[in-house]
Amino acid sequence: FYVVTRASGWVAAATGFLVVLLAAMHTWPGIVDTGRVATRIHIWKDPWGNGLTHGHQVGEGLWAIAAGGTTGQGLAQVNVPLPPAGKTDLALAPFMEQLGWLGLVVYLALLGTIVVYGFRVATQGRTPIRVLLATGAALLLLVQWAVIHAGTFGLLPLTGIVVPYLSTGRSSMVAFVALAALLVRLAMDGRAREPTSELTELQAASRRCGAFAIGLLLVGVLTALVPSVIASHATGARGIRVTLADGTRITRSNPRLAAIARQIRRGTIEDRHGEPLAASASAGAPRTYPLGRALGTLLGPDPSRILRPPWALERVHDRRLRGADLTAYASVLELSRDQRAARIRQIDEDVASRSVRITVDARLQREVAAILADGVKGRRPAAAAVVLDVDTGQVLARAQVPDLDPSDPSWQDVLLEGGTARQRFVGAYGPWPDRTGTQGMFQAGSIAKLYTAVAAARGGLTIEGEGCRARAAPRFECRERDADGPLFTQRGWHRPIHDHHEDPTHGTTDLVRALAVSCNVYFAQLGLAIGGEPLVELRKAGVDIGYAGASFEPGEAGSRRLASSAFGQGAMVMSPMQAVRLVAVIAAGGTYRRCPPTMELDARCAETRIVDDPRALAPIVAGMRQVMTDGTGARLTQPRGLRIYGKTGTADASGFAGEEPFGFTRGAPAPPHSWFVAFAEPSSALECGLDVRGRIAVAVVVPRGGSGASAAGPLAMKIFAAARDLGYLGARP
Repeated sequence: FYVVTRASGWVAAATGFLVVLLAAMHTWPGIVDTGRVATRIHIWKDPWGNGLTHGHQVGEGLWAIAAGGTTGQGLAQVNVPLPPAGKTDLALAPFMEQLGWLGLVVYLALLGTIVVYGFRVATQGRTPIRVLLATGAALLLLVQWAVIHAGTFGLLPLTGIVVPYLSTGRSSMVAFVALAALLVRLAMDGRAREPTSELTELQAASRRCGAFAIGLLLVGVLTALVPSVIASHATGARGIRVTLADGTRITRSNPRLAAIARQIRRGTIEDRHGEPLAASASAGAPRTYPLGRALGTLLGPDPSRILRPPWALERVHDRRLRGADLTAYASVLELSRDQRAARIRQIDEDVASRSVRITVDARLQREVAAILADGVKGRRPAAAAVVLDVDTGQVLARAQVPDLDPSDPSWQDVLLEGGTARQRFVGAYGPWPDRTGTQGMFQAGSIAKLYTAVAAARGGLTIEGEGCRARAAPRFECRERDADGPLFTQRGWHRPIHDHHEDPTHGTTDLVRALAVSCNVYFAQLGLAIGGEPLVELRKAGVDIGYAGASFEPGEAGSRRLASSAFGQGAMVMSPMQAVRLVAVIAAGGTYRRCPPTMELDARCAETRIVDDPRALAPIVAGMRQVMTDGTGARLTQPRGLRIYGKTGTADASGFAGEEPFGFTRGAPAPPHSWFVAFAEPSSALECGLDVRGRIAVAVVVPRGGSGASAAGPLAMKIFAAARDLGYLGARP
């Protein structure tokens, strides 16, 4: 239009209108109808964070361009697979990955030679038709390159046109060759014999177009300099936000960085003393897990053909084990092939910087896992235990049976194949769920009486005496009974609260004795007396109980549900981790310590003062000691040299979802869960002391194991003995 009319004003107006239209689409992409055009507008607006299912093309192209740097990776040294449309629309990206910014300069110089040659032929054309033909051919090449170049670098919306002389052949390549041939043919007939004013004006306009083409090509060289050289590190390190077919949003990392990471040994997961728990001898070598089934589901496998669960430490620490974030390897992409290999070897040797040391003691972990396996073998479906250092809140052992061996890939086949074997593997008592944590939520039974007791202590108890002789009001009567045992009821209840049918009535009982004999009747009345609010407030204060994110509703005032929750039924659901922290807050004099789920040894653990005055906990400590001397745990064999403060738990619960593969019907009666929680100290420590250092807390659950003293209690005693033998509880290892 300009060459024919020389109407520069109209050209400027049309250009301005196009700029305004593009700006409007960039600012308000919604004005474009849905479909491919709208997708490309959103990609143009944000090539990295648009979150579209097919919105990653430009970002992947920029990754390739950044990987090329100044001189490129060399011919055929390109990431596979290529970026989407890497052979057509985005052919510039793999081209620059191989030949770099300098390769693009050479390409533009060659393309510019053809374009400028076309304008030169036009300025010497002997007829207006020849001038217009040569100018049109040159402009067609120039505009097609400019549009796809701008789309590749995110300067304009990506279009479906191909890159001149670079894209995979077929009709477009034939057309480009034909255009070059046309220019050569137009140049063969020489100059005009008698120039006219019209011809001269056309030639002048074509000459100005040639100058514009040279400027546009130079702009192309400069725009490519930023992502390929100046900001190549930042470009290669960026992630692309995409949406998977199922609607899940993820951030996709540069595959070139993942390829580098695969050449580098994964960091080691170590126990608190530096013993390897998960290690790689070299890059690509099978990862070893020395503890095997003694610490499986908590670690998780690597590599994995299945999505690792959120509790698996191989997943939790994945970025650190790979070498911080993958983006840390972006600088390696800029190096030459030899320099890159040397740098990768250097990074590979520095395993320590990628390693993680966790709080677990591998020696104790082995012992606890063996104790659980021996305790339930052939008799009960499962067991789980957590051992906690009271002074720090750190987990020393966290074991379950059955467990999986991360180094054995056969169990992944079970998960992928499905069927009955898979249902049993991922079921409530299979190796897959983390029964020490969020997947091990069970009715708490009588261990939750400790929770109610702490809530009552926060509100103020009337305490008489000190140490193990402490007593605490309020006192309640336990004198009525029927064929089902001692009872308590109120008008309007559909049935009474009962103690075990073999238990005697306990008469007038205080908190200490009620803990010792695990009196449901007492705690039902205590719960009704204090109400549900103190139980809810204790959770709000930081003491974990129940499912994360779910409401905690112990029951309305005067209700049977509130009475049931107060002695461990109803709303009282716990995991072994929650239970051991509850015991630890009593052993620590009212300080609740919660370490992060990363389990890193040097991680800061949050501390919350749950009870302001440790003396308020004296009756609870005394009651837990009476459990072991003259209560429900008195028949347990306590380890020599240790003093145990415990609480048994027998939790009635009907069959629930996930238990079916193990012979329990959902909603049908089933044996109770066996719980035992306790803390221990050296026998040389002050008995029933409120500020004793060096204590260890333990929580054990044996699902469907029967009474707390019959199944979980003996296992806890063996765990304390193992900790003692390893130097804990007095002589720190």
